[in-house]
Amino acid sequence: MNRADAARNNNAYCQDSPLTWLDWNLDQERRELLKFVRVLTRLRREQPVFRRRRFFQGRPIYGAEIKDIYWANPMGRK
Repeated sequence: MNRADAARNNNAYCQDSPLTWLDWNLDQERRELLKFVRVLTRLRREQPVFRRRRFFQGRPIYGAEIKDIYWANPMGRK
């Protein structure tokens, strides 16, 4: 880190400026976004499949002819 970098504060938690201020007065669009995020948060909490401990590997599922995940290109092909 050079001296110019050391003189700047790049930690957003230490900023008291419009850069980090939040407007808590939610308009209709922001209320809808908040509602959507709450639904996603609840879905993740309630559905174990969204809390996997290990990521899919593309390996065959035991006893099945399919893999645990299928990677496709934009045309829907492998």
